[in-house]
Amino acid sequence: AIGLLICALTASGAYGDGCFVWRRGADLNEPSQKAIIYHGDGTEVMTLQVKYEGPAEDFAWIVPLPTQPKVDAIKPDMSPFAEISLYTQRRARWGLRGRSDEGKGDKQAVTVLERKVVGVYDIAVLAAADPAKLAKWLNTNGYAFPKDRNDVLEHYTKKHWVYVAMRIDRKALHNGEVEKLKVGELQPIRFTFASDEMVYPLRISSVNAGQTEVLLYLLADAPMVLKAKHKPSGFSVQRNIPRVSAHWATDPDYGTYRKVVAEELPLTWEAIGVAKDVKLSLCRYRSVYETTQMTDDLAFEAFKPLPYWESQLETETHWQNKLAIIYRLIHLDKETHSKTLQALLQQWSQSPATHLREQVALHPNTPAELLKRLADDQDWKVRRRLADNPRAPTEVFRKLAEDENDDVRLRLAKNRAIDEKLLRLLAKDANDGVIRAVINNPAVPVDLLRELAAKDSNDLHAWVAACPKSPADLLRKFAQDSQTRVRACVAGNPSTPLPTLALLAGDDMDYVRQWVASNPSVSDEILTKLGDDKVATVREKMASNPKTPGEVLTMLARNSEAGVRQRVADNPAVPSKVLIRFASGNDRWVKNRARRYLTRRGVAEPKLPKIVDPDNPDVKSLLATLASWDYRVRNSAIQALGLIDDPRGEEPLLNALDDPSLDVRRSAIEALGHRKLARAV
Repeated sequence: AIGLLICALTASGAYGDGCFVWRRGADLNEPSQKAIIYHGDGTEVMTLQVKYEGPAEDFAWIVPLPTQPKVDAIKPDMSPFAEISLYTQRRARWGLRGRSDEGKGDKQAVTVLERKVVGVYDIAVLAAADPAKLAKWLNTNGYAFPKDRNDVLEHYTKKHWVYVAMRIDRKALHNGEVEKLKVGELQPIRFTFASDEMVYPLRISSVNAGQTEVLLYLLADAPMVLKAKHKPSGFSVQRNIPRVSAHWATDPDYGTYRKVVAEELPLTWEAIGVAKDVKLSLCRYRSVYETTQMTDDLAFEAFKPLPYWESQLETETHWQNKLAIIYRLIHLDKETHSKTLQALLQQWSQSPATHLREQVALHPNTPAELLKRLADDQDWKVRRRLADNPRAPTEVFRKLAEDENDDVRLRLAKNRAIDEKLLRLLAKDANDGVIRAVINNPAVPVDLLRELAAKDSNDLHAWVAACPKSPADLLRKFAQDSQTRVRACVAGNPSTPLPTLALLAGDDMDYVRQWVASNPSVSDEILTKLGDDKVATVREKMASNPKTPGEVLTMLARNSEAGVRQRVADNPAVPSKVLIRFASGNDRWVKNRARRYLTRRGVAEPKLPKIVDPDNPDVKSLLATLASWDYRVRNSAIQALGLIDDPRGEEPLLNALDDPSLDVRRSAIEALGHRKLARAV
């Protein structure tokens, strides 16, 4: 039973066991106490859901709150619990019916602040100054409150809290909604009340025997953490910090999961009553309490990231995690923790561990003095990392340009930050790989490319021909080179002028034409010309090119070569009508790819078949829909066939076990289990 204190007229009790049913939402049938709590601008909105076993007329609940609340019910189909439960897993009750004489002698000690029916609940909001008189009032009015637990009521009367007493309205006892109480699906109740802090009334639950399991979803402008030095298992903020510090998953200000938006949890936003453009931090906590542990209520405060991450830095031993934590601390306190980073880099630069010195050599914030010292490091891997650093001083670059290790000079030649003088020096290197890296460097000057192109070397000609910075006149010259490799490099160069590409489209070597067909700058006219190429590999390259016009792709879709059709299906520019035709074809590979892409596009979906009437089944139409490209259509048909006792459905159900869609295969397994088909065993 969720709620804090379950009272009953009979021996009915709280129902705390549960099961994990993914399709209906994990956690839905498990915790004893489950709540979604939002706090902002001095107001708390607490939404609770109840689970109780026993006769509905015996059900009752007492909820202490800091101030008088507004109480209302949420429609069952608008309950946010399934939504927020599923969301956090992918990132992871009450009532009163008084009597006519309502304790006349206790009017001064117990005051009924409000009385109304909310949904299927009859509620009363009570205020009391004397715990003994409140206990007497509860027992007089049908609440079996233990005689020896007045200390719990005293806890709340001292804090001047009010009590919401609830039970099922007798007029609703035969309502079908009440029956759902036994399976934990009764409509949630929402309390809105003034509060200086986010609270959850836990102490009242100590009246119930046994363990109490608590599941809380906390929503606020900042991540919320428990206000206590000792945090029970399940209430560590670590549970709300992504394991991978990806920018898209992490809140940069806190290091916890990024804030949630209304589009992700629409029912939750509706339940807590905030504007759709508001972003909120969501923390999920789950813990089990023994009766003796529930000595106080739960109060929460905003997470303080700076002291938390500073403490994490002190205990962290892995170098990558240390750097990640320091970056987060710099974001929080740049002045202080920039010095922390400098101290760490200084320490690592003297470490015997090569991988740590490598990190110092590559880090953009490493001081120039440290980089100069690392240029003399005995380990070539450290010097190689230094050659990659675009912020290294020119003095360091010059020293590395004469390094004895080829790999160091190669990495330096790729560095965009080195000057023209060093590039010219490296262009004379004895290692061909270094020279090629110079040619591919975006900073290479055009006159240096001309110098290298003038040399008698097929390798140099090919590398210059493939360089996007090569001038048009050089590319035209190389387009007539006797070496096929050189012409192919020109054909694949995105900077090659269109007239030169048109010339190469008629080249005698299909290898050259393949590169023309895959060039991202090729024109529609050239691609259309290549559409009739007699070599299949040329047509395959063209079918893969996103620049290929739709009409050319439509023509290639009819090609007799399976490889061409497969590449047409994978092309993001292929018209949907081509995919629809592929989805109905006989080529299994092409068919499956086309169905997947059509589903992603959401194009021209056939109408989903309805689950047929078992007494009057239309099996023939269901069997026909199994050929659909849309997995949802096939899935719906399989589910329908599982409900029909018709031998014509047996073979399709068995075949569906090999369907490319996981959903369809699952439905086939369930359908075969329902029909108890021996052949499926």
